[in-house]
Amino acid sequence: MKLAHNIRLLALASVLSSGVIHAALLDMTISGTGSGDLGGVAFSDTAFKWSIIYDTAKCDFPWAQYGDNATRRFAVTDSTLTLAGVGSPITVTEPHSVWCNSSPDGVFYCGPIRGAEGLGPPYGNILNIDGYAYWDGLSPLLSCTLFATGSESYGQFYDIATDHGLLTMQSGTTTGFTVTAVTPVPEPSTYLAALIALGMAGLFGWRDRK
Repeated sequence: MKLAHNIRLLALASVLSSGVIHAALLDMTISGTGSGDLGGVAFSDTAFKWSIIYDTAKCDFPWAQYGDNATRRFAVTDSTLTLAGVGSPITVTEPHSVWCNSSPDGVFYCGPIRGAEGLGPPYGNILNIDGYAYWDGLSPLLSCTLFATGSESYGQFYDIATDHGLLTMQSGTTTGFTVTAVTPVPEPSTYLAALIALGMAGLFGWRDRK
């Protein structure tokens, strides 16, 4: 009886822990208007929204060897851009990472950087966002005050590989910037483990009643 009770408790613990996701995913969403071309088709003053999902558990300090311990680099898990006039979402396939540089004076600089490791080659800040906030990239940021002027730099936003062709944004204006938590969807194996655990608990409960 005691053994069966312990097994049921272990099965229940397995079910409860199966839904625990340790990776902390954040969605950095940048919105605004821009001019450029996508796949050779020009657009002008067109609304865009870029959603970049990154993993805070996969973070390093790429410039620590130079004495910079404020710049963090995060691995990107998904990157999707919507552009007014383009019916389907645009998947950004260009290797890139998210970086964030915070400083004690309350200013942060962040955005996507080209290159699989964020340092290239090729290296380049695709889009820089500057704002008034002390933020390290590790937690949600629902709102911030962007600089009135110079709040973004589109200088290296060129020839970005996407599933719709190369994307270049020659100029633009950022109107919104938020970072929100993402609720991960459990893997199918998680559901399978939960079903097995529940089945074991039910079996031993039935045997006890017998």
